Order: sequence, then C-alpha cells, then structure tokens
Amino acid sequence: MYDNINSIVEIVNQIRGKKIFVVCGKSSFKLSGAKEIFDKLLRSYDLKFFSDFSSNPKIEDVKKGVKLFNKFNPDIVISVGGGSTIDIAKTINIVSVNQKSSAENLVKGIDKIFLKGRPFIAIPTTAGSGSEATHFSVVYIDKLKYSLAHDFLLPDYCILDAKLTMSTPRHISASSAADALTQSIESIWSINSTKKSIDYAKEAIKLLIDNVENAVNFQNFESKQNILYGSHMAGKAINITKTTACHAISYPMTSYFGVSHGNAVALTLPELLIWNFQVTDANVNDKRGVRFVKNSILKIVDLFGCDTVDETSIKITQLLKKIGLGTSLKEFDIISREQLDLIISNVNIERMGNNPRKLNVDSLVNILSKIK
Repeated sequence: MYDNINSIVEIVNQIRGKKIFVVCGKSSFKLSGAKEIFDKLLRSYDLKFFSDFSSNPKIEDVKKGVKLFNKFNPDIVISVGGGSTIDIAKTINIVSVNQKSSAENLVKGIDKIFLKGRPFIAIPTTAGSGSEATHFSVVYIDKLKYSLAHDFLLPDYCILDAKLTMSTPRHISASSAADALTQSIESIWSINSTKKSIDYAKEAIKLLIDNVENAVNFQNFESKQNILYGSHMAGKAINITKTTACHAISYPMTSYFGVSHGNAVALTLPELLIWNFQVTDANVNDKRGVRFVKNSILKIVDLFGCDTVDETSIKITQLLKKIGLGTSLKEFDIISREQLDLIISNVNIERMGNNPRKLNVDSLVNILSKIK
C-alpha cells in the first residue's frame, strides 16, 4: 500500500512493463487530477484507456473491456476510480486471461478461474468500497448481482491518496463512506468473523465515525485521508468475512430503484442492528451461539460511544442524515407492498446466509416496513 499517487512510477518500474491498460471513470479521471498526473509521470509508456461502462457494471461492459484488453495485450492493469471502476477492472483482467470460459460462466461461478491476470494496481478516487483490498468483484447480469470471488482478483498494489478524492461530489462521498461504515459493522457481526477481521473493522469504524462529517460536509483533507484509510480497513475486514443482510437487501434497491449502493446498504443498517441483537437460540445463524453474537454487537455499541443497541441505531440514523443520505424508503419513492415484494424476491441469498440471525420473507417485510 502506498499513500502518494507519485508512487505510480516506482510501482510500474518494479513491474517492468511498458503497455498499460487503464480502467477509469468517464469524468472522475480528469476531475480527480489523475489524468494530469498520468500525462506527466507515465508519458513514456503506452497507455490504452477504457471507461465505457455503467456505474453498476454489467456483463456487457465486461465483454467490451475484454475485447479491448485482448487487442491491446497489456503488461499492466491500472484502475483509477470508485469501487465499480476497480471491480470491472478486476473482472476484465481475470476474464481476459481465462479465455477458455465465457465471461458469464466465470462470473456465475460455473467455471473455475485457473490463471492470474496481469499485475494490477488499484487507485481509488472515492473512499468507501474498499475494493482495492478485496478479492471480490461485482457484476450485474440481467439486473441480478453476482460476486466473482478468487484470490487472483486481489490487487497487487494500491495507492491511497486523498488528493484524488477532493473533487468527489458530496453525495458520492457520503454514499461511499456509508458503504465503508456498513461493511465494517457487518463484518463484526458476520458468522465468518475472526479476530483479525474484527480488529480491521474496529479500526475502520473509529476512523469513519470520527472523520465522516468533516470529510463529507467540509472537504477536510486530513479527514478524507482518514476516511480513505478507514475504507481500506473495512475492505480488509470484508475480504475475510464477506458482507451480510444489509448488502443482500441493497442490490435490488440499486437495480430496480436507482438507490446509490452506499445509501442502499445503510438504509437497513439501524434496524438490522436491533434485529440481530434480538437473536435467539431458535434463529441463530452463527455456530458460536447467541451470546457470541450479542457480544459482537455490543462491541459496535461501544465503538459508537453508546450504552444500548437502540441508542446506537438512532446515532447511526442521525449520522446518515448529517451527511445528506436518505434514511427511509419513501425518500426513494419506495412505498408500496408490491415494491417491497420486488426487493425481497431479488435479495441475494448467499449474503443473507452470512447474517448472524436467520431471516425469512416475513422478517424482511417487517424490517423494510419499519424504514418506509
């Protein structure tokens, strides 16, 4: 991990490649200042740029990138942008070198990944997804979210430089930070949590809650650097645990109703905190038992400086409001039972299985109704 964008030259020289495939946001690459830096520092290299993809990458976007990648045949891949930009770069890099399988079969997990892609450098321009620290990538096929997972997807290098986040619009900064905070909390209560993942998550939560308002509302550079580092720690936590119910419920909100990813995952966070703490022997999903789950959630309560789970839930809601995010479904015109049913019928089952308390259709209706 490096903390200065100028380190890009040092990294590229270590790899000893001349042809670089750059995956970047359509406008963020220039607005972040990355284009000017690349033009100056990498002018002696052969660069091919790819930015023709949607904000929630689709399989069709991946195929376009793979076609360009194979024609160019790069030595190095660099991704500069938000979580979706880093995700699609990961996917293109892996699909391109595992050409015996179709992109769909690799993403769906039907076929195995055998080959590692080109050396990969991830440079986030938003602070939230933690994608630069994970071995996952998200791709949508026919509005359904798939998560490609393999150790080969983990970037070889990452650069965390808050200079590149200073031009990020406020609503994206807020959504990204909410994503990181939700990841951190989910990784603590996940059935896959470990001591290491909890340590990463605790560090992330402290950095995020102490800095998010100054970073989002006042563009404070030091706070933005702390948020970027906190996001990275959150990514390292979920790289071990994977996400849980908050993320599982969020994907159809994004696909069908256009709720930004970070806001979508945070919408259910306050209610799920309470729901998971009410776990019983009859519905516990974690083999370590009810007491373990409750103690894990009390760690979250303590990190927020609260005395109770209900108080923590309120504090999370207040924090989301302070940075301009929606905290109810009606703010996104999700008001009917039919809309709730559409969300519930498209919930990601795999992520739901990581939640410490079992959920069914009735419990999902109950939770979503409380945030209407």
